[in-house]
Amino acid sequence: MQRVSPLKTERHDQTPHELLECWRVFLQEHDHSPGTVKKYTQAVFHFLAWHEQEERVPFKLAALTPIALIGYRNELQHEQHKSVSTINLRVSALRAWCAWLVDQGYLPLDPAARVKLVGGEAGSKREGLSSAQVNALLPRPGLPRSCAQLCDCASVVADGDSLK
Repeated sequence: MQRVSPLKTERHDQTPHELLECWRVFLQEHDHSPGTVKKYTQAVFHFLAWHEQEERVPFKLAALTPIALIGYRNELQHEQHKSVSTINLRVSALRAWCAWLVDQGYLPLDPAARVKLVGGEAGSKREGLSSAQVNALLPRPGLPRSCAQLCDCASVVADGDSLK
């Protein structure tokens, strides 16, 4: 369900870039890491620049719609061929910014609430256990294993040793 917040009409005189700066300060004050603050504010800045270039008009909060957000995500994915992690970072940043805009009363509804992340290759390069390694971890009839023994076996197998 989307969040609905009463609008604070007296606060609508700020530009999107001023709101972005307010959000940056909010993120810092709420213990987000400096790297997250930098990446998230850059992501929203990129969106604002893209939207202004696409529409050829200064960005207004009224233009912050699910269609605009999905259009940006599709641009990143299909036209700019950004990596899955870059796209998802930018979508996550936009989700967080939109949620903040609703919480602060700048928007009545969260336009990013249903904007999905893109799928793709798993972020981890680690390979799972082979069938032989999994079978080595399974208890054999008459030889029950405790959780501690299974953990010890798993670490040995994960390091490349085989169990007999």
